[in-house]
Amino acid sequence: MGAKRKVRIEGARIDLLVQPKASRSEILGFESGLLRIRVCAAPSGGAANAECMALLARALGIAKTRLHLIGGAAARRKRVIVEDMTHEEVEGLVGAE
Repeated sequence: MGAKRKVRIEGARIDLLVQPKASRSEILGFESGLLRIRVCAAPSGGAANAECMALLARALGIAKTRLHLIGGAAARRKRVIVEDMTHEEVEGLVGAE
């Protein structure tokens, strides 16, 4: 039986604050070090996570496969890695603090 190997993904680590069940889906920008995102989807069944990742990928102009949820799958505060981008590039595309 083989052991699981951890793969290190290079990119920007971004902390998100996601508000599910909002009236509209939108990215509000950075506030206190967190990228605030509102999504219409409910948090059940991972729908809010999926909508959040799709919205972020669209805003950054990248494929959803370049976004990796590494923490907070069941919480409002999440951490993602944006593959092959710097934090500054992400801030420039979605709005700086």
